[in-house]
Amino acid sequence: IRSILTLIGNPGNFQGLSQLKKLDLSGNVIRHLPDGLLDGLGRLELLRFRKNALASISERVFKDLVKLTHLHLHQNLLTTIHSRALVFMTELEELLLQENSLSYEAGSRNRFLSAHTFEKLRIINLSSNFISAIEQNLVITCLNLEVLDLSNNSFTQFRLETFSNLINYGHLNVNLSGNQIKRVDMRPTTTLAISFKDKTDKFTLDLSGNPLICDCFITELKKKAEGSLNPNISKAFSLDNIDNLRCGQYPPRLSQRRLREVPYDDLDCSFPSDELPKACPDRCGCAWNRANHHIKAGAYI
Repeated sequence: IRSILTLIGNPGNFQGLSQLKKLDLSGNVIRHLPDGLLDGLGRLELLRFRKNALASISERVFKDLVKLTHLHLHQNLLTTIHSRALVFMTELEELLLQENSLSYEAGSRNRFLSAHTFEKLRIINLSSNFISAIEQNLVITCLNLEVLDLSNNSFTQFRLETFSNLINYGHLNVNLSGNQIKRVDMRPTTTLAISFKDKTDKFTLDLSGNPLICDCFITELKKKAEGSLNPNISKAFSLDNIDNLRCGQYPPRLSQRRLREVPYDDLDCSFPSDELPKACPDRCGCAWNRANHHIKAGAYI
């Protein structure tokens, strides 16, 4: 380990290995990759720093790795990857970043996957991080992406419109299982209808193992699971692990029920609420059932 740490601390130590194609430095205690460290490794195809203690990746540490196809940085302590750190990797096919401490939320500037068009990138594993939103423009810049693993992160909601601009020449598998997703929005908006018009079987979505709120806003997800969602939208994607779509803790009477087993009559939204700021008569309880297109009202005693 000491010799590895000494090597890592001296930029340019690999310059005499210009024909090297595979470099595996996994299982050490490497905390930092200085700029210049990997200079001269223009033929490298696989780089593995698995199970170290890396916290960040700078803009130019990978600048000579123009032939790299596989980058394995999983099981580190990464919190930051420079937005241009990967732009030199035009041949990149597989990126493994699972089990780090990366975060991304809507509006964040930490966009290391959408600062460049990746024509050959097929696999991205970002599972077991702290990500709460899909990086803006990722579905546009990764043209041949086949696997996007975002399982076991910090998502609390999912909007189907995230994939309205999907540009993909193959079939994409999106894994969002094991997050904290309570709300899934698949309402047939005009944007979805237009963007999905010419898309058929473009992606598979796994939402299993999330604490779904089973009220009126989950109606479209249930319809998709049963094959009755608007066909103009439904034809663009499929659901995986349907039997593991279960209600979370709300409402309590439906807790842990399989979504496909819950009757539409039970998918009510009480109001007034934050989601439904509608008026309800005094001394009454009101609920909206979107599937059946009616409002329920009952008097308090």
